[in-house]
Amino acid sequence: MKHLILLSIALLIGSSLIAQPETKVQTKPDQITVYTNAAEIHRQTKFTTIQGLQYIVFDSLSPNINANTIQVKGKGNFTILDTQFKTRYANPLNTAQSIPPKIQKAINQLEDSIRILNYDLRDYQNQLEVLRMEKNLLMNNQLVKGNGGDTIPELQQTMEFFRAKLIEINSATLKVEKEKYPLDKALISMNARLTDLKNYNLRHGNQTQKAIPQILVQISGTSKSAGILEISYLINNAGWYPEYDIRATDDEKTQLIYKAKIYQNTGIDWENTKLILSTANPLTQHYKPNLSVWWINYYNQQVQQTTRGRYKENRPSSAATLDMEAPAEMDEAGYALQYTQTNASMLNTEFEVNMEYSIPSDGQYHNLPIQNKELKSNYMYYTAPSMSTTAFLVANITDWGDIELLQGQANIYFNGRYNGQTQIYPQTTKDSMEIALGSSKRIIVERKQLSAETEEGLIGNYVTKTFTYEIKLKNNLSKAATIRVEDRIPHSNDKDIEVKLLSSDNASFNKDNSYLTWNIDLQANQSKTLKFSFSVKYDNSKGINI
Repeated sequence: MKHLILLSIALLIGSSLIAQPETKVQTKPDQITVYTNAAEIHRQTKFTTIQGLQYIVFDSLSPNINANTIQVKGKGNFTILDTQFKTRYANPLNTAQSIPPKIQKAINQLEDSIRILNYDLRDYQNQLEVLRMEKNLLMNNQLVKGNGGDTIPELQQTMEFFRAKLIEINSATLKVEKEKYPLDKALISMNARLTDLKNYNLRHGNQTQKAIPQILVQISGTSKSAGILEISYLINNAGWYPEYDIRATDDEKTQLIYKAKIYQNTGIDWENTKLILSTANPLTQHYKPNLSVWWINYYNQQVQQTTRGRYKENRPSSAATLDMEAPAEMDEAGYALQYTQTNASMLNTEFEVNMEYSIPSDGQYHNLPIQNKELKSNYMYYTAPSMSTTAFLVANITDWGDIELLQGQANIYFNGRYNGQTQIYPQTTKDSMEIALGSSKRIIVERKQLSAETEEGLIGNYVTKTFTYEIKLKNNLSKAATIRVEDRIPHSNDKDIEVKLLSSDNASFNKDNSYLTWNIDLQANQSKTLKFSFSVKYDNSKGINI
């Protein structure tokens, strides 16, 4: 028996030294899952097995395949032994017809630029991961969960510290995302240009050595029979990002059209292929955080100054104005949305498009509508006159939780007319999401300071200054309007600076940030005046910024 086993091994080794039969198959992707920064290609082929070893060669693939992600499975009377990714060259290189030096220099420069840009993008991604980890550690801290101190002053000091840190982390995250966004777009453009340069000779009829990427699957068959092989792999230079159309009307109906802007520059056109769009990022590195020792010590508390209002993220980026009296347009273009099915898992959401699409390898963006939803909403106007006397029409959305929204740009259409753009930020724990639909010139807002009085203290260098402000509102619409007005008084983190709200005209006052909020209902052509005053007591021998 031992001799038979050795003989079998020897025969197997001997047969492997002989060139194994190759069966080349030409396939097209039958399903493509497009992620936010990559794509997974599925291919399938039918073939005939033979007795013994055999290579099934998937030919003419994309050069951007991530070899570590190749997966193979099959059906039939055979065993899958090995999988390889390699590149073969169709023709010997003809140096007389090589790429011109000018084009080659441009290719080298672009490749260097792409390499440096990838380093920068990796640095931004690392910064975002650190900020997310820091925020998670902060939110999971026992002080946040209610153990912030034994006394009210200690609790207030703890909450002020955590509030300042959260503002700092959120601001840093937004800054990194804003700086990373143009680099992502630049990388897409560079890769498209690089592919265009590398294809220079093909476009101009100069045939050079052509690289043909292949996946070789080695199998061992028991007899001649039918078989099926399926392969899948990840490729770079492809992805998608969201863009939205928000269609609103005077009767407070809000429609959200969810669109995917898909790009691919893989070198292979996607023709008549089933698409799945995923919100996942398969290239993310996942590291479980290791909890370290939490050391406590004294620190010099710094006042975190910010001019951001609570509704800054929902303000439109354009200066488009809103005409509330414009007649509604009843006819709208239709979308092929009824073919998309949404599948949610514990980690991500997939939009499965049950129809075939074709996307060329041109690096350009191709729009694909994937969802259409009527949103439950109520409208109001919002103004923060200490920052801007503009009144914004805001839609409060309450039923958006079942939509896998990603941060992205939204085009606003009001009564069928384009009305500018805004940003959607779904990363909120609130029950509702606020979307700015535009600004209105028919809500008039004025703010001015009426007085500023100074009173000298009897002891030491302390003085008290009293300020009074007036806000005037006028509704020039032909119907009633609800207006939320927000203002603020100084917020002190120093016990030597004492701020008191003296009068607020029935405003709601938030002690955590010293915000004043009025919800005003104004009838058509009605006006209203709001007044508030506050005092600041401080040491006049020290510098202070009011």
